[in-house]
Amino acid sequence: MNENGAQMVTAIELGPTSNHNECVTPAATNFVIYLLLNATTTSHSKPENHKISVYPNPTVGPLVIKLNDTNNGKANIYNLQGQLVSSFLLQEQINQLSLNLEKGMYFINILNQEGKLISTKRLIIQ
Repeated sequence: MNENGAQMVTAIELGPTSNHNECVTPAATNFVIYLLLNATTTSHSKPENHKISVYPNPTVGPLVIKLNDTNNGKANIYNLQGQLVSSFLLQEQINQLSLNLEKGMYFINILNQEGKLISTKRLIIQ
């Protein structure tokens, strides 16, 4: 929720993942996941186009976030229910994060030092 009391909503469209010989299954249907993300942003615009690398992805261990345009910021990791599950300060151009997350899919919001959303990335934990 930002300082005006509005929640930020990120919509991510995922395409079909399987087609069982033309059978229509939930996995073969396009769907949209809406996540309510309580990012501390003051803008409702799309994330800025910054070159940020998140690797390895998928991962079973540490995660590296490389910031090309800035050296400071914050990474917020959300589960598919939109709950904040982890948060890290990014104080270097290359940041190694030790994650303690269950297997699954997550989303990472990268905020700059002013708290403005600059990137959203999908993360898979194996």
